[in-house]
Amino acid sequence: MSATGERDSRRPSRLGRALDAVWTFYAVLGGVGVVALLGVVVVDVLLRYLASSGITGANDMVASWFMVTIAFAGVALAQRAGGRIQVDFVADAVPGRLRQVVDVLVLLAVAGVGVLFAWFGWEEALSKTASGEYAPIGNRPLWPFRFLVPLGFAGFALACLLSAVEVVRRGPSEKPAAEVEYELAKLEREARDAARRGAGKARSI
Repeated sequence: MSATGERDSRRPSRLGRALDAVWTFYAVLGGVGVVALLGVVVVDVLLRYLASSGITGANDMVASWFMVTIAFAGVALAQRAGGRIQVDFVADAVPGRLRQVVDVLVLLAVAGVGVLFAWFGWEEALSKTASGEYAPIGNRPLWPFRFLVPLGFAGFALACLLSAVEVVRRGPSEKPAAEVEYELAKLEREARDAARRGAGKARSI
């Protein structure tokens, strides 16, 4: 195969680039939420200290704007990064092929729940948009941030589906993760012991 062909095979597909853009969007959205939250909090504290008067409605902005942004951008990114709670001792007791089937079924079921939450969140966002939802202090609009709920759960469901596809492509693992980690740790200890013995012999010579 030529060098050009090798470069083309390593180049991400159009779908891969699109998915990368999706996760980048969620990461930027969450980052903007964090920066905005910190900025409002710092400015509010400084104004209260220096001018005895903070930003009107700062608490509503933090709770209903920025924390919502961080939470629902983060739920999709956390699932995509595998940052979820797993009961390993149960999964480790299941044979490789059956564990693969269980993992796929669980991911599909959780993706379905994410789709339902996204759907209901979308309906609620449309309802609040139609009626108009504003903060009681400062009269700032809250309804635009209702759309972050379906956006976050849609990304969460997508991440679950991608994880299910990856489990199918990877195939069943022959050994549980805990057993693999144990064997790797054992090999590492043996390598350290061998290195110490070699160093001791070298000093004695």
